[in-house]
Amino acid sequence: MPRGYSDQREHALAEYIKLKSFTLHEPQPKAAWLSGSIVDEIVKLSKAATDLIIFGTEAIETGRKSPNRKSV
Repeated sequence: MPRGYSDQREHALAEYIKLKSFTLHEPQPKAAWLSGSIVDEIVKLSKAATDLIIFGTEAIETGRKSPNRKSV
């Protein structure tokens, strides 16, 4: 488990907490590329990912401020 999360070792989503990166994707149809609506689709996907981005940013900041974190 990452530093600061050892108390979550038994959490149902513990395997995801251990991951070092997340990827979000959504297949886009050929028509979106050809019609030029792909930009709108990418913006829509980015807005849908806002909560994941906020979570990741806060987790990184919390890790940086952790009193148990050792400098490398």
